[in-house]
Amino acid sequence: MDWLVGMDLSDKGQGALGYARWLEEALPESERFVGVHVLEEAELRQLLRYHHLAELEQKAADAAERVVEELGATQVLAERRVICGRSAEQALIDLGHQGDVRALVIGRQARRGEKRVVRLGRVARRLLRTLPSPVVVVPPDLRPEGVGDGPVLFAASIDVDASGAADFARSIAKQLGRPLAVVHVIPGDDYLAAELVPSGAAGTFFQELREDHERNLLAWMRTHELSGVPYHLAEGSVVDRLAELARSERSPLVVCGSRGLGLGMRLFSSSVASDLAAVSEVPVAVVPNSEARH
Repeated sequence: MDWLVGMDLSDKGQGALGYARWLEEALPESERFVGVHVLEEAELRQLLRYHHLAELEQKAADAAERVVEELGATQVLAERRVICGRSAEQALIDLGHQGDVRALVIGRQARRGEKRVVRLGRVARRLLRTLPSPVVVVPPDLRPEGVGDGPVLFAASIDVDASGAADFARSIAKQLGRPLAVVHVIPGDDYLAAELVPSGAAGTFFQELREDHERNLLAWMRTHELSGVPYHLAEGSVVDRLAELARSERSPLVVCGSRGLGLGMRLFSSSVASDLAAVSEVPVAVVPNSEARH
Protein backbone atom coordinates (compact mmCIF):
# COMPACT_ATOMS: atom_id res chain seq x y z
CA MET A 1 0.00 0.00 0.00
CA ASP A 2 1.14 3.55 -0.74
CA TRP A 3 1.51 6.33 1.80
CA LEU A 4 1.35 9.67 -0.03
CA VAL A 5 3.55 12.31 1.60
CA GLY A 6 2.82 15.94 0.83
CA MET A 7 6.12 17.62 -0.07
CA ASP A 8 5.66 21.23 1.01
CA LEU A 9 9.04 22.72 0.15
CA SER A 10 8.81 25.28 2.97
CA ASP A 11 9.76 24.51 6.57
CA LYS A 12 6.08 23.67 7.23
CA GLY A 13 6.53 20.39 5.36
CA GLN A 14 9.54 19.11 7.28
CA GLY A 15 7.48 17.37 9.96
CA ALA A 16 5.56 15.29 7.41
CA LEU A 17 8.75 14.13 5.70
CA GLY A 18 10.42 13.40 9.04
CA TYR A 19 7.42 11.39 10.24
CA ALA A 20 7.37 9.48 6.94
CA ARG A 21 11.00 8.61 7.59
CA TRP A 22 10.10 7.26 11.05
CA LEU A 23 7.13 5.30 9.67
CA GLU A 24 9.17 3.79 6.85
CA GLU A 25 11.71 2.46 9.34
CA ALA A 26 9.02 1.09 11.68
CA LEU A 27 6.53 -0.42 9.21
CA PRO A 28 6.89 -3.59 7.10
CA GLU A 29 8.66 -3.34 3.75
CA SER A 30 5.34 -3.83 1.95
CA GLU A 31 4.40 -0.24 2.86
CA ARG A 32 5.61 2.19 0.19
CA PHE A 33 6.09 5.95 0.56
CA VAL A 34 5.56 8.34 -2.35
CA GLY A 35 6.37 12.04 -2.13
CA VAL A 36 4.05 14.44 -3.96
CA HIS A 37 4.61 18.12 -4.73
CA VAL A 38 1.87 20.05 -6.51
CA LEU A 39 2.43 22.99 -8.85
CA GLU A 40 -0.76 25.00 -8.49
CA GLU A 41 -2.62 26.51 -11.41
CA ALA A 42 -2.58 30.07 -10.04
CA GLU A 43 1.19 29.98 -9.62
CA LEU A 44 1.75 28.38 -13.02
CA ARG A 45 -0.42 30.96 -14.76
CA GLN A 46 2.10 33.66 -13.85
CA LEU A 47 5.29 31.66 -14.33
CA LEU A 48 4.36 30.22 -17.72
CA ARG A 49 4.70 33.71 -19.16
CA TYR A 50 8.44 33.39 -18.73
CA HIS A 51 9.20 29.65 -18.54
CA HIS A 52 8.25 26.41 -20.27
CA LEU A 53 6.24 23.94 -18.18
CA ALA A 54 8.96 21.30 -18.42
CA GLU A 55 11.47 23.80 -17.02
CA LEU A 56 9.21 24.62 -14.06
CA GLU A 57 8.58 20.95 -13.33
CA GLN A 58 12.31 20.24 -13.35
CA LYS A 59 13.06 23.17 -11.04
CA ALA A 60 10.41 21.95 -8.60
CA ALA A 61 11.75 18.38 -8.79
CA ASP A 62 15.29 19.61 -8.07
CA ALA A 63 14.08 21.70 -5.12
CA ALA A 64 12.12 18.74 -3.74
CA GLU A 65 15.17 16.51 -4.06
CA ARG A 66 17.28 18.98 -2.08
CA VAL A 67 14.69 19.14 0.72
CA VAL A 68 14.38 15.35 0.85
CA GLU A 69 18.17 14.98 0.99
CA GLU A 70 18.55 17.61 3.73
CA LEU A 71 16.01 15.72 5.88
CA GLY A 72 17.71 12.37 5.35
CA ALA A 73 14.67 10.96 3.56
CA THR A 74 16.30 10.05 0.24
CA GLN A 75 15.96 6.30 0.86
CA VAL A 76 12.50 6.68 2.39
CA LEU A 77 10.54 7.84 -0.64
CA ALA A 78 10.33 5.12 -3.27
CA GLU A 79 9.09 7.73 -5.71
CA ARG A 80 8.93 11.50 -5.95
CA ARG A 81 6.22 13.09 -8.08
CA VAL A 82 5.82 16.68 -9.23
CA ILE A 83 2.32 17.15 -10.62
CA CYS A 84 0.21 20.07 -11.81
CA GLY A 85 -3.19 20.73 -10.30
CA ARG A 86 -5.88 23.36 -9.89
CA SER A 87 -4.89 23.44 -6.21
CA ALA A 88 -2.65 21.35 -3.97
CA GLU A 89 -5.58 20.08 -1.95
CA GLN A 90 -7.63 19.06 -5.01
CA ALA A 91 -4.68 17.20 -6.52
CA LEU A 92 -4.11 15.32 -3.25
CA ILE A 93 -7.83 14.59 -2.92
CA ASP A 94 -7.82 13.04 -6.40
CA LEU A 95 -4.78 10.92 -5.57
CA GLY A 96 -6.22 9.94 -2.19
CA HIS A 97 -9.29 8.41 -3.82
CA GLN A 98 -7.12 5.79 -5.53
CA GLY A 99 -7.68 2.33 -4.11
CA ASP A 100 -4.05 1.54 -3.28
CA VAL A 101 -3.55 4.57 -0.98
CA ARG A 102 -3.17 3.70 2.71
CA ALA A 103 -3.03 7.29 3.95
CA LEU A 104 -2.00 10.86 3.17
CA VAL A 105 0.73 12.36 5.38
CA ILE A 106 0.73 16.17 5.46
CA GLY A 107 2.07 19.01 7.56
CA ARG A 108 0.22 21.88 9.21
CA GLN A 109 0.99 25.55 9.82
CA ALA A 110 1.34 25.72 13.63
CA ARG A 111 4.38 24.37 15.42
CA ARG A 112 3.92 22.47 18.67
CA GLY A 113 2.77 24.87 21.37
CA GLU A 114 2.63 27.83 18.99
CA LYS A 115 -0.29 30.23 19.41
CA ARG A 116 -1.54 31.42 16.05
CA VAL A 117 -4.86 32.06 14.34
CA VAL A 118 -4.20 29.74 11.39
CA ARG A 119 -3.12 26.37 12.75
CA LEU A 120 -3.96 23.87 10.04
CA GLY A 121 -3.65 25.81 6.80
CA ARG A 122 -5.74 25.65 3.65
CA VAL A 123 -4.59 22.26 2.35
CA ALA A 124 -4.91 20.39 5.66
CA ARG A 125 -8.28 21.98 6.42
CA ARG A 126 -9.74 20.97 3.04
CA LEU A 127 -8.34 17.43 3.19
CA LEU A 128 -9.80 16.89 6.65
CA ARG A 129 -13.17 18.10 5.41
CA THR A 130 -13.10 15.79 2.37
CA LEU A 131 -11.15 12.77 3.70
CA PRO A 132 -10.47 10.88 0.45
CA SER A 133 -8.50 8.42 2.60
CA PRO A 134 -7.03 8.51 6.12
CA VAL A 135 -5.19 11.81 6.60
CA VAL A 136 -2.26 12.06 9.02
CA VAL A 137 -1.50 15.62 10.16
CA VAL A 138 2.01 16.21 11.53
CA PRO A 139 3.37 19.26 13.41
CA PRO A 140 5.99 20.98 11.22
CA ASP A 141 8.70 20.85 13.90
CA LEU A 142 8.39 17.14 14.75
CA ARG A 143 11.58 15.17 14.10
CA PRO A 144 11.90 11.38 13.78
CA GLU A 145 13.80 11.15 17.07
CA GLY A 146 10.97 13.04 18.78
CA VAL A 147 8.26 10.50 17.94
CA GLY A 148 6.90 8.95 21.14
CA ASP A 149 7.64 5.42 22.32
CA GLY A 150 4.21 4.81 23.90
CA PRO A 151 0.96 3.24 22.70
CA VAL A 152 -1.11 4.18 19.68
CA LEU A 153 -4.20 5.98 21.03
CA PHE A 154 -7.66 5.57 19.54
CA ALA A 155 -9.95 8.48 20.44
CA ALA A 156 -13.46 7.09 20.98
CA SER A 157 -16.65 9.07 20.47
CA ILE A 158 -19.21 6.56 21.66
CA ASP A 159 -22.12 8.10 19.74
CA VAL A 160 -20.42 7.55 16.37
CA ASP A 161 -19.80 4.43 14.27
CA ALA A 162 -16.04 4.43 13.75
CA SER A 163 -15.41 0.96 12.35
CA GLY A 164 -13.01 2.28 9.70
CA ALA A 165 -10.97 4.14 12.30
CA ALA A 166 -10.98 1.10 14.61
CA ASP A 167 -9.63 -1.11 11.82
CA PHE A 168 -6.94 1.45 11.00
CA ALA A 169 -5.93 1.84 14.66
CA ARG A 170 -5.67 -1.92 15.24
CA SER A 171 -3.73 -2.46 12.04
CA ILE A 172 -1.23 0.37 12.48
CA ALA A 173 -0.57 -0.50 16.14
CA LYS A 174 0.15 -4.11 15.18
CA GLN A 175 2.43 -3.10 12.31
CA LEU A 176 4.34 -0.65 14.52
CA GLY A 177 4.65 -3.24 17.28
CA ARG A 178 2.99 -0.85 19.73
CA PRO A 179 0.12 -1.52 22.16
CA LEU A 180 -3.24 0.07 21.41
CA ALA A 181 -5.23 2.02 23.98
CA VAL A 182 -8.69 3.59 23.71
CA VAL A 183 -9.36 7.08 25.10
CA HIS A 184 -12.80 8.52 25.80
CA VAL A 185 -13.35 11.99 27.24
CA ILE A 186 -16.59 12.83 29.05
CA PRO A 187 -17.35 16.31 27.67
CA GLY A 188 -17.33 19.15 30.15
CA ASP A 189 -20.83 20.11 28.94
CA ASP A 190 -22.18 16.95 30.57
CA TYR A 191 -21.27 18.40 33.95
CA LEU A 192 -23.36 21.53 33.45
CA ALA A 193 -26.39 19.47 34.45
CA ALA A 194 -24.88 19.22 37.93
CA GLU A 195 -26.08 22.79 38.56
CA LEU A 196 -29.63 21.42 38.61
CA VAL A 197 -28.78 18.71 41.13
CA PRO A 198 -29.17 19.38 44.89
CA SER A 199 -25.76 20.02 46.43
CA GLY A 200 -25.96 16.95 48.63
CA ALA A 201 -26.48 14.68 45.60
CA ALA A 202 -23.69 16.08 43.43
CA GLY A 203 -21.21 13.34 44.36
CA THR A 204 -23.69 10.62 43.40
CA PHE A 205 -24.50 12.45 40.16
CA PHE A 206 -20.85 12.60 39.08
CA GLN A 207 -20.27 8.95 39.97
CA GLU A 208 -23.33 7.81 38.03
CA LEU A 209 -22.38 9.98 35.05
CA ARG A 210 -18.93 8.40 34.90
CA GLU A 211 -20.38 4.89 35.29
CA ASP A 212 -22.84 5.54 32.45
CA HIS A 213 -20.06 6.69 30.14
CA GLU A 214 -17.86 3.75 31.09
CA ARG A 215 -20.68 1.27 30.46
CA ASN A 216 -21.43 2.86 27.07
CA LEU A 217 -17.73 2.91 26.20
CA LEU A 218 -17.32 -0.81 26.91
CA ALA A 219 -20.39 -1.58 24.77
CA TRP A 220 -19.00 0.61 21.98
CA MET A 221 -15.64 -1.17 22.21
CA ARG A 222 -17.33 -4.57 21.90
CA THR A 223 -19.18 -3.36 18.81
CA HIS A 224 -15.87 -2.22 17.29
CA GLU A 225 -14.03 -5.47 18.18
CA LEU A 226 -11.90 -3.74 20.81
CA SER A 227 -12.85 -5.83 23.85
CA GLY A 228 -9.88 -6.29 26.16
CA VAL A 229 -8.00 -3.25 24.86
CA PRO A 230 -6.85 -0.96 27.71
CA TYR A 231 -8.82 2.26 27.96
CA HIS A 232 -8.61 5.69 29.57
CA LEU A 233 -11.69 7.58 30.77
CA ALA A 234 -11.13 11.30 31.29
CA GLU A 235 -13.28 14.40 31.85
CA GLY A 236 -13.17 17.95 30.56
CA SER A 237 -12.52 19.68 27.25
CA VAL A 238 -12.39 16.83 24.73
CA VAL A 239 -9.66 18.29 22.53
CA ASP A 240 -7.51 19.52 25.43
CA ARG A 241 -7.70 16.25 27.34
CA LEU A 242 -6.95 14.14 24.24
CA ALA A 243 -3.94 16.32 23.48
CA GLU A 244 -2.72 16.08 27.09
CA LEU A 245 -3.08 12.28 27.18
CA ALA A 246 -1.31 11.88 23.84
CA ARG A 247 1.59 13.92 25.18
CA SER A 248 1.77 12.25 28.61
CA GLU A 249 1.46 8.74 27.15
CA ARG A 250 4.19 9.54 24.59
CA SER A 251 1.97 8.24 21.82
CA PRO A 252 3.43 8.05 18.29
CA LEU A 253 -0.03 8.51 16.77
CA VAL A 254 -3.60 9.39 17.76
CA VAL A 255 -6.32 7.87 15.57
CA CYS A 256 -9.75 9.53 15.29
CA GLY A 257 -12.86 8.71 13.35
CA SER A 258 -14.62 11.47 11.46
CA ARG A 259 -18.09 12.79 12.18
CA GLY A 260 -18.31 13.64 8.49
CA LEU A 261 -19.61 17.18 9.03
CA GLY A 262 -20.57 19.04 5.89
CA LEU A 263 -19.80 22.72 5.44
CA GLY A 264 -23.21 23.79 6.77
CA MET A 265 -22.83 21.77 9.95
CA ARG A 266 -19.35 23.20 10.47
CA LEU A 267 -20.88 26.66 10.84
CA PHE A 268 -22.44 25.43 14.08
CA SER A 269 -20.38 22.45 15.25
CA SER A 270 -16.64 22.01 15.19
CA SER A 271 -15.02 18.68 14.40
CA VAL A 272 -13.07 17.26 17.34
CA ALA A 273 -10.76 15.43 14.92
CA SER A 274 -9.85 18.60 13.00
CA ASP A 275 -9.44 20.64 16.17
CA LEU A 276 -7.18 17.97 17.67
CA ALA A 277 -5.11 17.76 14.49
CA ALA A 278 -4.63 21.54 14.70
CA VAL A 279 -3.20 21.60 18.24
CA SER A 280 -1.78 18.16 19.07
CA GLU A 281 1.95 17.76 19.65
CA VAL A 282 1.51 14.19 18.38
CA PRO A 283 0.59 13.24 14.78
CA VAL A 284 -3.16 12.70 14.35
CA ALA A 285 -4.73 10.30 11.83
CA VAL A 286 -8.30 11.17 10.87
CA VAL A 287 -10.03 8.20 9.26
CA PRO A 288 -13.28 8.31 7.25
CA ASN A 289 -15.91 5.71 7.99
CA SER A 290 -16.28 3.00 5.36
CA GLU A 291 -19.52 4.38 3.95
CA ALA A 292 -18.08 7.88 3.54
CA ARG A 293 -15.06 6.66 1.61
CA HIS A 294 -17.10 4.54 -0.78
